[in-house]
Amino acid sequence: MMSSGLTVNVAISLRCHLDENDASCITRELKRRCWAGILMLHTIQAVSLDNIDVQSLTSYQVPLPCDVNDVDIQIHGISPASSSPTQNSYMLYKYKLYGYAARISKLLSSRKATTAYADFLALDHEIALEQQVWDGRWLSDARDEPMPHCQAQLFILNMYANQLYLLLHRPFFSSGDGTHAGSDGTVSPTRIMQLNLR
Repeated sequence: MMSSGLTVNVAISLRCHLDENDASCITRELKRRCWAGILMLHTIQAVSLDNIDVQSLTSYQVPLPCDVNDVDIQIHGISPASSSPTQNSYMLYKYKLYGYAARISKLLSSRKATTAYADFLALDHEIALEQQVWDGRWLSDARDEPMPHCQAQLFILNMYANQLYLLLHRPFFSSGDGTHAGSDGTVSPTRIMQLNLR
């Protein structure tokens, strides 16, 4: 905890929490990458302490770094993003997954009798769409098998997504037959797990 707090303070003293337009593209991207890394570290620590609320740091309006390779960043501009995974892709998608985890946690902690099951299904659908985006980036060229590190990144992202599915639908596993009746009919969490654990 102390190391995370110290890291945050150092980053703030370096003005990484400020997105200054008068800085060069390289300086801005360095600061954005640093701040995104801080947020991920802070989130991991918060989750390990059973506290996924990281509003204290997300209140700073710092854009995420661009999804480009280092060589694409020049002093006066940034080259267009590649359709293939870049050196930043994994971190950015993982960061987005942490955002889904926070939303799921908030939805579960504030769940009331009036909470519609459609809210859970909407989040489920968003995560599924994210997985399609990953496949489009990492598996875009069917002729070539992804590099080992790319395979590992895609595997980790999908495993984290699967954990989110289980967390999202956990309240509905408690029913005797493993089903939950929603506005669109009866949904089986066991079936959801079978579809998503790939």
